Amino acid sequence: PSHVHSHVHLASTWFLMIARIAGVPERIAHIRTEGDGREPSIRRRLYRWVSRTLLPRTATEIVAVSESSLRATGLEGVARARVIYNCTAVGRTPTRSARDDQIKIAFVGRLDPDKNPVRAIHVFGRFRDRFPNCTLDVAGDVRCSEGGPAQQAVADLGLVHGVQFLGIHRDVRRLLAESDVLLMTTRREGLPGVLIESLAEGTPVVASAIAPVEEVAARTTGVITMPLDADDDAWAEALAAAITNWGRPAGRAEIQRAFEASPFAWNDATVAAALSVWRAR
Repeated sequence: PSHVHSHVHLASTWFLMIARIAGVPERIAHIRTEGDGREPSIRRRLYRWVSRTLLPRTATEIVAVSESSLRATGLEGVARARVIYNCTAVGRTPTRSARDDQIKIAFVGRLDPDKNPVRAIHVFGRFRDRFPNCTLDVAGDVRCSEGGPAQQAVADLGLVHGVQFLGIHRDVRRLLAESDVLLMTTRREGLPGVLIESLAEGTPVVASAIAPVEEVAARTTGVITMPLDADDDAWAEALAAAITNWGRPAGRAEIQRAFEASPFAWNDATVAAALSVWRAR
């Protein structure tokens, strides 16, 4: 092959080393997360240091999906390292309009500890105390490690009539377009794809105040960030504020206009930046 493109964080070092030995001329390391999620044992810290040191020698190009993910690798000062944001097309004209008597909330993601779905269930429970006629659609594989605990939380909190587990959903963009707000209680990201997809559909977002989310929020509108240590009532108030601020058609259109002008929108410039990764030197 002329190119090897690796997407496995610092482990890319070792795959690209093999590619270099094999004579592959273009070797791309794509950083898509802030870390590997492992405990910082002595062995793990040594592995990270060696991988971080060798990666600029084995990769001809280092690309990160966000400034925060690049900083997290410690490679922001490397000349060949750069950020290319993931991008997506602006969605259909928003058709969903929040009504006082019906509110639809979405949660989209793997049901694992990083995505923190059990916390989302608890936040929804507090929101439902204030707005009884609301629903939460959970799109994600219930066979993942947090699927069972999330379902148990729904039962324990008496939310079985308010929460629907959709499993692996084939049309997430439509789900987002038909929702009043997206709830993201995620603990770790690189650049959250569902966040930019939601904004592309004009749907506001309440999300964890972690660096990649803040990076998107600073370049768009329609995002309320919340500290993970804020209580569930505060998160519920943020959901209500997002719907009040952007739940009507004019607010959703405002979100889409801002998104279209952002670096996350699919256009000639963002496509050219993505394609430049594979251009032979």
